[in-house]
Amino acid sequence: MTTFICSGDSSASLLQWQDANGDLSGSYVHSSISGQVPQEQVTSNQGGLSGTLNGNAISLTIGLQEPLYGTLDGGQLTLNIPQADGSFQAGTCSSGSLSDWNATVQALDSQVNSDNNTALQQQAQASTAAAISNAQQALASDVSTLASDAKSLNSNDQLASDIKQMQTDYQTEQNDWQTAQTQGSCSDGSLGSDVAQVGSDAAQVSSDLAQDQSDVYALQNDDSGVTGIQADITAVDNDLSTLQSLGATPSTDSSAALAAGNTAISNTAAAIKWADGQANTINSKAQQLSTTAQNYESSKGC
Repeated sequence: MTTFICSGDSSASLLQWQDANGDLSGSYVHSSISGQVPQEQVTSNQGGLSGTLNGNAISLTIGLQEPLYGTLDGGQLTLNIPQADGSFQAGTCSSGSLSDWNATVQALDSQVNSDNNTALQQQAQASTAAAISNAQQALASDVSTLASDAKSLNSNDQLASDIKQMQTDYQTEQNDWQTAQTQGSCSDGSLGSDVAQVGSDAAQVSSDLAQDQSDVYALQNDDSGVTGIQADITAVDNDLSTLQSLGATPSTDSSAALAAGNTAISNTAAAIKWADGQANTINSKAQQLSTTAQNYESSKGC
């Protein structure tokens, strides 16, 4: 049995035949790399071989549309291989053994493994690069949002306005109480009217207290309040954690925004504590003053 191995960059053929006075018969195996990375694989097909040998001129039929023609010179077989454009290219095959063929196929398998692994590594690198880019963009956006929200929360003076309004309405109640004492009379009913106004003023202060409590709730729970700032801080922390897990250094400095966010939370807590104390004190005084006015009217026998 004569054995030749034809090797290329991505394919190889095993040709084996017996020679009966120039009539060749045997078999062929063709193995080649197919598919696209990272799913390349070595595929093979085989079949019967026939041909003729006249001197050193040889023709082989190995499953192609036309026979292959070439020359056989000792341990080297040269065949004219048809190309896709209709031309022919000389291909050289060397005498070998089945062990040589197995090594040739193993080399193709190794090439496939290398190609697929390289492609997978490149895909992983591209995926990591995209993930890092997305995380960097998210960090820049979240840091900007945190800084902006912290600035807005720090500049929020709604509670101060609420307390100022309570103080104003309480002062109105005090003025009306003064009027009731100096101008109110049972005989013309003006004292009763003045005392009723003092009660109305106290009710307004209570309404102011309810508004203050509503604003406190908003500062604690709205997206623009403490809850929103805490969510902003969590988003930045998550971005930093993602970049760390990807082995990347943050391209945006988040320290100032995080500090501003924590300061805004602390300042808001202090403002709420102050406002609660002020609001409850003012409301308590307002209700006491209303009770005093009612007692005063009763003492006058109206």
